[in-house]
Amino acid sequence: MSETGSRQLLEVARVGCTDEYLDHLTYKRLADPRIAKNKRFSEILAGLSATEYRHYEFWRRYVPEFQVKASSLRVDLIVLLRVLFGLTFAVRYLDRH
Repeated sequence: MSETGSRQLLEVARVGCTDEYLDHLTYKRLADPRIAKNKRFSEILAGLSATEYRHYEFWRRYVPEFQVKASSLRVDLIVLLRVLFGLTFAVRYLDRH
């Protein structure tokens, strides 16, 4: 594989790491019982958080030295969307961004 191809693959892995880790943090915050009043929703969101963390671990194998810079602003924005517009809106927003 060419050096350019290798660099592109490493960039894909870095983007995957960042995206999956931020999704993990977001679902984890949304699963908080103070935010997700419904216990069943909280359990589902915790499961989604665990799934996203496994995805993060997958990508992490390809770039072990990479450090994810978590954006708490993004997580806070989605939690705010959850409070203002509901869980469905927040989760759909998360899936699209």
